Amino acid sequence: MSARLRLCMLAIAAVFATQAAAAQTVLTVAQHFVGGSDDPRQDMLDILSRKLAAAGAGLTLRVLPPSAGSDPWSALSDGKTDIVSVSADALVNPPAGLRVSLLPTLVRDHAHAERLNHSPFVGLLKAELAERGVDVLAGTWFAGAVGSTKSCIRAPADARGLRLRAATTVTSYLWEQAGATIVSSPSAELHRALAGGKVDTIEASAPAFLSLQLYDGMKCLTLPGRNALWFSYQPLLMAKVRLARLSKAQQDALTRAAGEAEREFESLARHVDEDLAAKAKASGIDVVMLTPAQFSFWVDAAQRGVYPRVIADDPASKPMIDAATAVK
Repeated sequence: MSARLRLCMLAIAAVFATQAAAAQTVLTVAQHFVGGSDDPRQDMLDILSRKLAAAGAGLTLRVLPPSAGSDPWSALSDGKTDIVSVSADALVNPPAGLRVSLLPTLVRDHAHAERLNHSPFVGLLKAELAERGVDVLAGTWFAGAVGSTKSCIRAPADARGLRLRAATTVTSYLWEQAGATIVSSPSAELHRALAGGKVDTIEASAPAFLSLQLYDGMKCLTLPGRNALWFSYQPLLMAKVRLARLSKAQQDALTRAAGEAEREFESLARHVDEDLAAKAKASGIDVVMLTPAQFSFWVDAAQRGVYPRVIADDPASKPMIDAATAVK
């Protein structure tokens, strides 16, 4: 091959490479949590990224560094980002559906969560968000856990007198009712709060316990098992106007990839609890799970004290709660 021909071929290859790069649509993704590199919520985005790459529709995800404290709604509406990965507890004033998704004892276990994820309740939640200009690309439910430096928490009476950092405003209602003192502390400062005695008990999602190693220094960890105190819905949200700018082929590819990824998310969520239990036990921490009888006490406390309070705060929550509790 002559030198001139080789140069021509290289030039042609460069043109094709430039055209291919130009054809790629980069979607920015904001993560509204503070976690480590092994955070399962990051795995959700990795799965979606792989699905999009395999689809060959010219879509690429660019994931921004995890953050907390910023407003996910503003990020979408201002066009600062295309997709947000967020749980309802990160929202200052969540819509009724996302607020209801945080209710304690609403979701009993992962099998129940999967049924809920494909139920009329999530349909109502998606419709509510659509009215606000936001589409749910995919979503899954992560279980919550409670860790204490004092003793194991099995019954509401066990929380009395504890200085507890609740995962959400909604779940704090349950702990206040049980006699705990609610303490505010950002996720990134929880280790310092524990060390300084400001907090002795933490309620957080299993991914947060795992990625931030919140189990360190705990005496006991109450894990969900078959009777969970709390679950958190973690959706991937995209502004409708941004989705509309994609070509029809890209929209179809993104919808299909998100649906496939959602099914993998559900399997992933189950393994998070197992990983957390293994690491806690390896650290010498007692790990307990609620019995059906113990769980029934929490259900009664939540339905008597928390659910009515949420409805009083936002009457639009009532039909959402009815739809969610109808899923058995």
